[in-house]
Amino acid sequence: MRHDDTLIYDLGFYDGSDSRYYLDKGFRVVAVEADPAAVVRARDGFARELTSGVLTLVDRAVAERPGETIAFYLDPREGSAFHSIHRVAAERGGAGSVAVDVETTTVPALFDLHGVPRYLKCDIEGADDIVVEQIARDGRRPPFLSIEVFDREAIERLRDAGYDRFQLVNQGHLSRFRPPRPAREGRRVDVAFGAAHSGLFGLDLPRRHWCDVRTCLRRFDRWKHMKLDGGPLARLSKHVGRVSGRSWLDCTGWMDVHATTLEHLC
Repeated sequence: MRHDDTLIYDLGFYDGSDSRYYLDKGFRVVAVEADPAAVVRARDGFARELTSGVLTLVDRAVAERPGETIAFYLDPREGSAFHSIHRVAAERGGAGSVAVDVETTTVPALFDLHGVPRYLKCDIEGADDIVVEQIARDGRRPPFLSIEVFDREAIERLRDAGYDRFQLVNQGHLSRFRPPRPAREGRRVDVAFGAAHSGLFGLDLPRRHWCDVRTCLRRFDRWKHMKLDGGPLARLSKHVGRVSGRSWLDCTGWMDVHATTLEHLC
């Protein structure tokens, strides 16, 4: 399976924080964003990168079939990222939603047009499973991929798609993470990760934290249990997670899972 080591996909462009980081590291970026207002801001704020071709902006929603027009639900609160093809995901902030019509694409369609990336970041509010299922069916698999994870089934779907090494990253505490010296992915960029970032990726992630699927599921189950428990043991786990860098022990925040294969870690 051929892939392009100079290319990253940013599914869920939002305010461009992740795309800016990837571009600064020297990668080309294909960014997908369905929110019409975010697309307008991107075309203005990234005009130079779009003109030079290092950034490609796809104003579509990733869905089950390409070339259709569907409802896309926007959380009306200013600055919200809870926009989704699923109404329930867009309305989980309690402010309702506003529906707009958008055109659709799929991961295989993007691969056909732009190539298979080294890393695919997916944060599309409740539709991440569509991306994983399409990769599993298509057979073209990016060496590194990350999705937001709400349940253990998401990790199992990544395993079924052909990935065998995983790493949980607590998105609520990215400010604690610093890029390695020297960089293992592209150029080193001094960045203070904030709430709009997805953080480190690929080989820049701590090598010691990659694990097999059983260990990843056990870590996720523990994080979720401690988050619900909130007692003395949960507070101890939270402290240990913060001082040790094992962010799955910190039972606050929300979780992304990164996936790869042992082959790409060697």
